[in-house]
Amino acid sequence: MVGQEPREFRRRKSRGLTALFAALPLSAFPFAAAIADPPATGAQLYLNVSGTGLNDKLASSSADPDAFGASDTASASSSKKIDLGSVPFTVSTADSSGGWGAVLGGTGQYVVPLSDGFSLINHGAFTKSQSSAGILGDMSADAGPGLEYREGNLALGLQPDVGVTLQSQALQQIDYGLSSSLSKDLMAGLTATTTTGYTIQNGADGNSRLAHASTGLSYALPDKIKLGLGYQLEQTVGSGDQAQQGPSLTAEIPVTDSVNLGTSYSYSSTATDSDSLDLLARHRDTSQTLGLSANWDVGAQINADVKLSAKVDVSRQTEYGSNSAQLQQAGSVGMQMKF
Repeated sequence: MVGQEPREFRRRKSRGLTALFAALPLSAFPFAAAIADPPATGAQLYLNVSGTGLNDKLASSSADPDAFGASDTASASSSKKIDLGSVPFTVSTADSSGGWGAVLGGTGQYVVPLSDGFSLINHGAFTKSQSSAGILGDMSADAGPGLEYREGNLALGLQPDVGVTLQSQALQQIDYGLSSSLSKDLMAGLTATTTTGYTIQNGADGNSRLAHASTGLSYALPDKIKLGLGYQLEQTVGSGDQAQQGPSLTAEIPVTDSVNLGTSYSYSSTATDSDSLDLLARHRDTSQTLGLSANWDVGAQINADVKLSAKVDVSRQTEYGSNSAQLQQAGSVGMQMKF
């Protein structure tokens, strides 16, 4: 997939309290995989590059065989196999006014089937980021074993996790986490998913406890149309208290056999003051995001595994007590292939 974010960035984007959320039943993970699909051994790699006017530069040089991505595409399409199977590699670009930056990362898992519907899932991930703001860059990695149980249209999962974050080659943070998931097919095409998680973060700037809960519904209509509805709650206690909550809506519509269009909308309110532990706190910043995306399976036309993606998000952020809102736009394009 395109535009994946570094793990640390995703963690700090929004927070949640486990004790508070364990009883909550609603948040959407859009288009969750069908319960019938078991976990599989595999891995993926990605490279996200950002810079001022980067998309325009790439478009103007696409005819040059020595342009960025041309030689990478040639080598990546050699269909090289590794022990984990065919590994997709995603390259994405995004315009940014904050200088150039790049993030190289990967995720993978190794599944060991056990008896009576149980599976042992060993997972791992890493990111290495570099930008004009620093010479040495940042790096993060995490890994851990997990256990999953499946029976009919029900799936349960439990996953511990240990992660480290380095900034300029210095240890910045160690995380110890535990997450759980529950998915069930309620009826034909309708799937409910609930997740909870809790993480203890020991960082150079202080310790904190992060937790989240989310649950929601995804519905697959005829003609491969998919809809999603959800709600999530997240909170951090300790180094920088913060509480966030909000609903989300998603839709994916196939235009042709190889082209899909998608749209999404999310609303969130964030409390960062002394009332942050109160979910009904009035002192809240708000954010609304409207997203549009397109996915094109180019390989379907040329008998190869090549996919193109494009996405644009428009956000409207309003600070508490402010009479004006700030608009932000973000866009990315990417290509995925197997090697």
